Amino acid sequence: VSVMGGGALEVLPNPVYADRSPNCEFSFRSEPGLEIAIDVYTMALEQVCTLSGEGIYTDAEMHSVIWDLANEAGLRVASGVYLAVARFTTPTDERIERRKIMVIH
Repeated sequence: VSVMGGGALEVLPNPVYADRSPNCEFSFRSEPGLEIAIDVYTMALEQVCTLSGEGIYTDAEMHSVIWDLANEAGLRVASGVYLAVARFTTPTDERIERRKIMVIH
């Protein structure tokens, strides 16, 4: 898996103090043809939710995907450490980045 032109995934805030910030933001630089999907897991590797970008990007700008700290059922996640696995895909390449996120209630 090689590094594409898009920028590295940033997670803000981290740690997430849920009483102060109800969301976690994943920021990245897009490139033409880029698609992104982010899977969030517990540290036991149980899938919490899947987030996706705006479809196929056509620019090279900064973009964000917001996680509302909820699972697929819409329930707020518990305090703990979570693993975000972001898959960046273009027609010619794929890159996977992983980030730990601490959620504190």
